[in-house]
Amino acid sequence: MQLVTWNIQWGRGADGRVDLDRVVAHARRLVDFDVLCVQEVSAGYPELPGCDGRDQFQYLADLLPGYTAVVGVATDTPHPAGGRRTFGNMIFSRFPVQQVFRHLLPWPADPDVLRMQRIALEATLNTPLGLVRVTTTHLEYYSSRQRMSQIERLRQLHQEAMAQAGNLRPGQVSEGPFFFVPRAAASILTGDFNCQPGSAEMARMLAATDSATHPYRNA
Repeated sequence: MQLVTWNIQWGRGADGRVDLDRVVAHARRLVDFDVLCVQEVSAGYPELPGCDGRDQFQYLADLLPGYTAVVGVATDTPHPAGGRRTFGNMIFSRFPVQQVFRHLLPWPADPDVLRMQRIALEATLNTPLGLVRVTTTHLEYYSSRQRMSQIERLRQLHQEAMAQAGNLRPGQVSEGPFFFVPRAAASILTGDFNCQPGSAEMARMLAATDSATHPYRNA
């Protein structure tokens, strides 16, 4: 499985130009990816540097017609001119997408810093290697308190998924909203964690969990 993860910063390059076509073309030059995880996708934010306010979620989906597009909106607020504006992450997969979860991450009060709601977007993919749970996220930049709280929540979500993956029983509901969809044990966590490799936060991210013998692996 070939996977690329990229904080695209609403498509803005080092030259300051916002160009989503260029982002996708460059990702393709890196590798013929099966899965693409992107963070900082926007819709309705013309005030962002270089941005025209277009719906980038839809635009990226149109650029990648051979992939299933999974959207994870973290920020959803009224647009001053009417309608909504949104900001978040996406996962694109060539493989069949099973159950999807959109986990809003903790946002404890920290009034002295800039802050925004964050999300962990999780999709279980049916790959040639078997079921794989891919999660992409973008942790808080300005608040170490919020970032550590979000890391703890990611650890809890991983433990929960591991427990559910090991709880397969005959006779599960086969239709309706209670239809049982397996949640993969094998997992890849991707994203922009906004912490240094040698930091206490990264050490906590990589520490073994109680319910599994294997630590998180940072893609």
